[in-house]
Amino acid sequence: MLSRYISTTAIILSFFHFDCSQLGSLSNGTSSEQQLMQTLVLGVAAKEGCSIQSLTPISNTLSYVHPKRTRYDIQNCSPSDLEGLGFTGNTANLEKGLSGNSSDSFFSSLGNIVLPSSNGGTNLEVSFSLKSGGSLTAYVYGSGTPISGPAFRLTDSTKEQFYSEMSGNFEVVSKGTAALSTDTNYTYCIDFQYASSEQWINAWPKACSEVTQTERNSMMMFPVMQMMSVPAYSGNRIGFILNGAKLTSFTIGSILSQVD
Repeated sequence: MLSRYISTTAIILSFFHFDCSQLGSLSNGTSSEQQLMQTLVLGVAAKEGCSIQSLTPISNTLSYVHPKRTRYDIQNCSPSDLEGLGFTGNTANLEKGLSGNSSDSFFSSLGNIVLPSSNGGTNLEVSFSLKSGGSLTAYVYGSGTPISGPAFRLTDSTKEQFYSEMSGNFEVVSKGTAALSTDTNYTYCIDFQYASSEQWINAWPKACSEVTQTERNSMMMFPVMQMMSVPAYSGNRIGFILNGAKLTSFTIGSILSQVD
């Protein structure tokens, strides 16, 4: 019986490639194949709408950027599922979806899932909606519990915001779009970029796959940008605060900007 189990497992694993150095890099196969790998490797049964998937990377002309993308589909996750995806949080203040209604509705990665700043930084794509008066805050290169550090906030009351190292508060970005509407599905593509010992934030209010080469090749074409007072990228975790927000998926990958 044991030998049969080992043989069966070996046959299954032979169909896939897994890099244990990165939690999200489960395979480049189909969604069902990747769910199987999540079950085998993480010991947690993957389910539709609550899984990790390695996506086709978006290429970049900057030589030090090493393209990769890992998607976390959480639209059908319960708070108790977070640990199986490599995250932890204040589950008592989170609801299935995932959604939350206060500043105490937060979750963050258990380990290092950001890309090295030497590779140009980390891109974060988020798909979400807001309630009236709500906001979604995303931390990248963060640390501590609850997580803190470089952050980007989306609200229904102002243009995009960032955490200012100078003021110690969230401030409106120097170049942004507009306040968001409530009960509307949005996707944002956000670069936490690093080059020449400087860090800054760029963003596009759409899916990363929809950002054109023209929009990536000139800072003048970045619709959202913040160059000054962004905190140092000293941490290695990613986290979110769902204060009147529902987050259905997020993707972690290499930056889209091709300007340094």
